[in-house]
Order: sequence, then structure tokens, then C-alpha cells
Amino acid sequence: MTQGTDAVDHQRHLSAARTYRPLVDVLRLVSAFGILMFHEPATPTLMSHAGHTGLFCFLLLLPILGLRYNRAQSVREHVNERAQRLMLPWFVWSAVYFAAMGLRSLQAHETLLPDIGSIEFWFAGPSLHLWFLPFAFVSLSLLIISGVPKLISRHTISFAAFSFATGLVMLALHAQYIGSVNSLPKPLPQWLLALPSIPLGVGLAILLKSPNPRSTKPLLWLGAVSCAMLVLALAFDGLASWYYLCAFVVTTLAYVVTSEKIPFLRKVCTPAFGVYLAGPLFAAAVHIALPDIHWLITVTLTFIGAYAASLLIAQTRFRFLVS
Repeated sequence: MTQGTDAVDHQRHLSAARTYRPLVDVLRLVSAFGILMFHEPATPTLMSHAGHTGLFCFLLLLPILGLRYNRAQSVREHVNERAQRLMLPWFVWSAVYFAAMGLRSLQAHETLLPDIGSIEFWFAGPSLHLWFLPFAFVSLSLLIISGVPKLISRHTISFAAFSFATGLVMLALHAQYIGSVNSLPKPLPQWLLALPSIPLGVGLAILLKSPNPRSTKPLLWLGAVSCAMLVLALAFDGLASWYYLCAFVVTTLAYVVTSEKIPFLRKVCTPAFGVYLAGPLFAAAVHIALPDIHWLITVTLTFIGAYAASLLIAQTRFRFLVS
């Protein structure tokens, strides 16, 4: 009896220890490089599309990594925590890009500063790619206020089905009205393109965090959702459904691999989001210093610069700016 109990306790200990998902960290870093490829104008079309998929991996991971249920934490405390992790970096990076644009204005002897009365300035910032931070904060805050983290912790399969259905309907509507969506002022097209990722990510969080990893039900659900995305991709013009499909499959595969914690890998991949945030700054510097080099060299140098800067920041008290 004692041996049987010890064996069960040992198995539980191993299961608890193997909660680290190394491929998720790797995926975040690779996605950051892909987004840099997408933002580089000279990148070939096929490589640009592949790189753009990285953004959708970030979006799907948002509810998975950004929500957790803590009974001792109030809704207000949870929202305030998200504000510190998302909106404080948005203010700081906005100031950095605003200062950079001011310096370029002085050098060019013309006004390159953004219109502070525009929707883009208030919902993205001085650099369009910063739209991700306020979008993430608003989305996660609404989920927290709605009690979604508790539903995720309970692994409510019916809510996962509802979330997937909602995300697929949103994706279909976006594909149907993509022309009207893209005519809206920035960053509204970006926000609307990212919107399906929130319910889809919630559904993923419920299934991927299932307490019974041997159950086939999560796999059946994930397969059904993937097939539905494939149908949408074939039925509508535009590439949004293809991006979501690829990101959905890759994110799922990355999440199912578990291991014990690998401190070195976690440290190496920590600046992934910093690469995304600092990337355009270093891309502009590379284009100024080396304007006629191959696109892949441009992207690689941009990645190295943004990664090195983010890695240094991650070692300081300002690590919240890059992680």
C-alpha cells in the first residue's frame, strides 16, 4: 500500500515538475523574427506571409499566457497588474518612438511627428506596431472582468466550444467585410483582424491546460476547429484565415511538449516581446547605415540589435519593458 502511494506521489511530482513548455518560448522568439521579416518592405512575398504568421502566434498566446485565476486576487488587482505589464510599457515605448521621430524631424528639417489628434496616435502610438499593447490590455481586462480566468481554470469544455464558435464567426465576418475593415483609420483594421484571436485563444487555453492530458477530447476539438479554419480559408478571399490556421496548429504543437524548467532557454527567450517592440527602431537605424544590403541581412541585423538591447534591459529593473 505504501509503495503504491509513493509511486502515485512520485508520478504527481514528475507531472508537476514537467509544466515548462520549452517550444512556447522558442515559438515566441521565432515569431518575433518573423514579424521583423513581415515589416521589412524588401522581404519576398512568401517569406513575408510566413513571417506574418508570427503575429498571430503572439495573439493566440495572449489569453493562454496572460490570464490566470487566483482566488486571492481581486478583479481590480488583476486588471491593475495587466495595466502595469502592458500599458506602462506602451507609455515608455511611445515616448521612445516619439523622441526618435523628433530627432529625425530635426535632421530632415521637416515635421515627421504623428498627429496627436488622430485615432492612430491614441490607440497605437507614434509607431503603428505599438497597437498590440493597448489591444492586449483592453482584451485581457474585458476577459478578467467577465470572469473568464475562472472558467479557464475549471476547464469548462462547453465554454471552450462557445469560444471557438465565436472566434470562427468573427473570422468569417472579417473575411466577408475585409474591404470595409481595411478602409477604417489605423489601427482599427489591426484591432479587428486581431479580435478573433481572443476567443480562439481562450478556447485553446481551456483545452491545452486540460488536467487529463491523455484525453482525446481536446485533440478532437482542436482538429475540428482547424478543419473549420481551413474551410474559411478556402471559402473566402484574403489571407487572415490562413494566418490563423497556421498559427493555431503551430501554437498547439508547441504547447503540448512539456519538460522540466530549462533556465538557460527561458533566459535566452525572455526578450522575445522586446524584439517586437524595439524592432522598428533598429530597422530604421540599419536602413540609414546600410541602405543597399540584402533584405535578410537587414532583418538579421535588426533582430540582433533589438535582441541585444532587450536582453540587456531584461537584466535591469526595467525588464517589464521587454518581457
